[in-house]
Amino acid sequence: MYEFREKINFSLTVLLNSLILIGIIFININAAFITAVFMFFINSYILGSFKKSFIIFIMIIPFLFFRPANEENPKIMTGFILDGNYNYYKFFSEEIYENGRWRSHRNYYSIFYGRYSTEKILSGSRVYIKGYEENNFIICDYAAPAYDKNILSLKNYVSDNIKKNTQDSISYDVIKSSVMGNLSNKDFFRDAGVLHLFAVSGIHVYIIFSILTYIFYFIKIPFYFKNIFKTVFLLFYTVLTGFSPSSVRAVIIIVIMIWLKSSGNSVNPVSICSLTAYLNILLIPYSVKNPGFLMSYGAAFMIYYTSEKNIKPFIKNLLIPVSAFIGVLPFLIIFFGEFNIFGIVLTPVLTPVITFIIIAAFLTGFFSFKPAGIISGFAVHGMLYFLEKAENFTFSFSISSKIPAFTVSVILFILYIHIINKLTFSYKS
Repeated sequence: MYEFREKINFSLTVLLNSLILIGIIFININAAFITAVFMFFINSYILGSFKKSFIIFIMIIPFLFFRPANEENPKIMTGFILDGNYNYYKFFSEEIYENGRWRSHRNYYSIFYGRYSTEKILSGSRVYIKGYEENNFIICDYAAPAYDKNILSLKNYVSDNIKKNTQDSISYDVIKSSVMGNLSNKDFFRDAGVLHLFAVSGIHVYIIFSILTYIFYFIKIPFYFKNIFKTVFLLFYTVLTGFSPSSVRAVIIIVIMIWLKSSGNSVNPVSICSLTAYLNILLIPYSVKNPGFLMSYGAAFMIYYTSEKNIKPFIKNLLIPVSAFIGVLPFLIIFFGEFNIFGIVLTPVLTPVITFIIIAAFLTGFFSFKPAGIISGFAVHGMLYFLEKAENFTFSFSISSKIPAFTVSVILFILYIHIINKLTFSYKS
């Protein structure tokens, strides 16, 4: 029993307790209080430490003050726009009006507002909205933007530059979404099994980090200056993504790992990832119901598992996107009902193209470098043509075949772990 207790990851235990408690709060708040006390005694027995169990209890107590929003419509909220695409917007709420009063309410929503507004709704705009919500999607009857702006307004500058320097709306949509998210034609990429490459996620943060690492390899300056620049750039990148949960999570984890490694401290990716997820849920409890949050951390655990293995760098860079696909696969089945098995093959093939498009997006968005926009436009159309042809040779598992789909998911996971271990052994040899 002692050896078992020594292997238990404390941060992961905190995260699992938090997920269980939040899940019960959404069902019944009174049951959550009883569950918190029950988990305290269970943790004491499993961990064999009253002190550790008490610390976990203190860390999950704040969740007991969380109250989910009422199911009634219409919803009246204030918050700010994270991103916009035609009449569709990403909205982060700050307050909600319920039972005759305003109260704190932090959550991500997708909203639609197609009516005329005298003040243009842009990224960074603070807004008051009223509308009808279903599954975190709100159709607004009314939206009133305020005049005050924030750092997210930078997204408008980058987006406008990319639009001016690309040849058509399709290229603009893909190039912009490669660094800022909010892709329009998600169904096409989901059907091809590569949506995770075009929706801003930890993969994009890892690609950007890899690009920065490669550039600084040739620049002879002290390593702490390199780390400072990488940290600032990655934190700045979260602004472009509208502080999307997946990008914030990936940046925080990578920044922590950068500084721990450079200071000679040991790095445990599972502990860091678990602690980051806990903080994410603490700030935004609704994250546990967000498919993006769950897929993000599923991909994260697999990415950091792979990145810590002693494999040839070139092969590792090809396997990182594949590991992310393995991590999101179960959630694709749960939330979207299907997945394309050939996504695992297409992912490493398209990753170099995505890397080029990301570089072009930065050159076009910040420096208005038109040649980058034109060349990346050709890359986008070539990639779309390739995916259209590839669809003829691919197939998807639908929700009607849920058990076979999960079976394939488990087999792919086991096979991937086996291949990773083989590659690690051969590289050491």
